[in-house]
Amino acid sequence: MTSSHAIRTAVLALAVCASGASTAATITNVELSAVRWTGFDWDSNGSALITGFQPVPGSAFDLELYAWAGVIKNGITYTTALLDQNPDGIPDHAGGYEYTLYAKLRESVIACVSGVCTFSIIGGSYEVWYDLAQNANRVTSTGFRDGIPLISGLFGTQTVGSLAFIGGSAFGVTALTGGVDFTNTAWIQPELTTTSFSTTLQSGEFHTNGWTPPLSFDGYTPVAGDLTFQADANQSFAVDEPGALALVGASMIGIGLFGRRPRRRVQALSSRI
Repeated sequence: MTSSHAIRTAVLALAVCASGASTAATITNVELSAVRWTGFDWDSNGSALITGFQPVPGSAFDLELYAWAGVIKNGITYTTALLDQNPDGIPDHAGGYEYTLYAKLRESVIACVSGVCTFSIIGGSYEVWYDLAQNANRVTSTGFRDGIPLISGLFGTQTVGSLAFIGGSAFGVTALTGGVDFTNTAWIQPELTTTSFSTTLQSGEFHTNGWTPPLSFDGYTPVAGDLTFQADANQSFAVDEPGALALVGASMIGIGLFGRRPRRRVQALSSRI
């Protein structure tokens, strides 16, 4: 390999490393155009429904969560004028939009001791929607699964959190990771790979902001034994790690620089003959 070839290879490798280091997702909507983006801070007045829960180790139950974006994140937050943050089923802004979340988890009780139950996730899924109709309604939990599909994926088996029962109230925390199976690249670039999701569940005396339970959950009316919670969630997304590109770049640098040595040795041997 010639010296100039080696230099060109090293420069290309450094460019690959640099491009990897700057890899980040961007978001586009009616008021943002391809700006840096990391996820959503879902409003603290979201709602969750648990059905089939029994405080018995090994028993399984379902959790559904409905939420709307209060903040679009870029590592911190964006100030957005047209984001509908009032899910009353009525558009808040002419030409505005909303982001909504629906997630469903199948979970299993690990143990219940002194009113505190720990649980693991068997599996689950989530959907994020971008909707210009601004029709999400917190009271009926309708309008959360329509509009433009934006992101969706699955949660795999993992230990995720706990739920503490104190008198007639309860407080729970959940933290889990998942994959991204679909990215609508008309609005999010590039395709996403993973998500980190956390939420708190609150009922009874732990309610905040004047939250009240929805009358129904997208057509389902809670019955005796069901549990309803105020849900405050936060979700971040990631693209391919830049480390892989950096490794490729480093390999190319090594090839470029090492490739010059054999020729020097041949030239040295030739001069001795």
